[in-house]
Amino acid sequence: MIKVPTTRERNDRHGPIFYRLLARLLQGNIRAECKLGREPQQRRRGKCSACSINIDLELDHAVAKLIREEVIAAPANCPHLLFTRALGFALLLGPGAQETHRESERTRIIELNTALKHVDHALKTLAPDRRDIKRLAEEEDADELFVRLEDVVRAETLIQNAVKFLIENAKSHGEQTDLTKPARPRRGRPGALDVQGVVHYCDNAWKELIGKKPGKNNVTFHGLLQAAAETVLGPLDPEPDWEHQIVAARKRGWKSGQKSQD
Repeated sequence: MIKVPTTRERNDRHGPIFYRLLARLLQGNIRAECKLGREPQQRRRGKCSACSINIDLELDHAVAKLIREEVIAAPANCPHLLFTRALGFALLLGPGAQETHRESERTRIIELNTALKHVDHALKTLAPDRRDIKRLAEEEDADELFVRLEDVVRAETLIQNAVKFLIENAKSHGEQTDLTKPARPRRGRPGALDVQGVVHYCDNAWKELIGKKPGKNNVTFHGLLQAAAETVLGPLDPEPDWEHQIVAARKRGWKSGQKSQD
C-alpha cells in the first residue's frame, strides 16, 4: 500500500524545487517574444539572445537540446519558461497534489468526528440528554461542573458545524468521494501521480510550442519527460513506460473535463 504524503512531507520534498521554478517565472516574462528562428543561432546555446535562463536544470538541458535540433524552431514564447511553468503546475495542481489535499481534508473530517465521539461518550456519563446539562447549568445555584459541561456542549455544536462545512465545501469543489471514511489502500509506484502531472502539463506545453501534441512513440518527447520528471522528482528507477503514462494522463484529463461539464 502506498502512503499518501502529508502537506508537510510534500512541502519538504518538493518545496525547494518549486520555489526555484517560481522564482524563475517571476523573474522572466513568459509572454515576451522569443527570438529563436528570428536571429542567427550563436554557439548553439539552446536559447535565444533575449533569454535570461541559466541552463542548469535537467529540464533546461533537454529543452536546449530540442532547440539545437530545431524540434522547437520559432516559438512565439520562451520554451524554457513554458516548460518551467508546466513543472510548477504539475507540483501545485497535478494529481499528486490533489491527492494530498484530499487526504488532508479527509484527516480533518475524520479526526473531528472522532473528537465528537469522545465528547459524546464523556457527556453521556453524566447526562444522556444535552438539555439536562443546559437546565442544570442555568439553575440559580448551579454546580460549576454543569456550567463547564455546557461550554463543552457549545463546543460540540461548533465542531459539528465545522465538519458539516468541510464536507459541503469539498463537494462544492467537485469532490465525489466520501471523506468521512478512510481511503481505500492504493497500490502502485510511489510518485506515480506526480509523474502523471508532469506528463499532463508538459504535453500541454508541447502543444503550445509545436502546435500539436506529440504523436505516438515520440522518443524525443519521452526524453523531455524523463528530464522534466527527474528535475522535480529525482532519479527514476526504473524509467517509466512513457507511452503508457502519456495515454493514462490524457485519459485522466478527459475524465476531469467530463466531470466539470456535468
